[in-house]
Amino acid sequence: MKPYEASAVRDISGYVHWMYVFDEHESRIYRTQRGTQRIADIELDGNNLLDLDDLSDRIKSAIEKLMIENY
Repeated sequence: MKPYEASAVRDISGYVHWMYVFDEHESRIYRTQRGTQRIADIELDGNNLLDLDDLSDRIKSAIEKLMIENY
């Protein structure tokens, strides 16, 4: 998985791009293939300390959700 790249959306090779954005504005996992982009939001409470085990579970769930969706 790599940081979000807008150019990956234009890739028509069929390669699946897994990307992420974690900043003060959004927390998302992206799955992009053949110009189609699927997004899973990760809910974070920015005012509290993060439980890393819980965060890991949320990220895994987001990835699983994106893998199940039909492309």
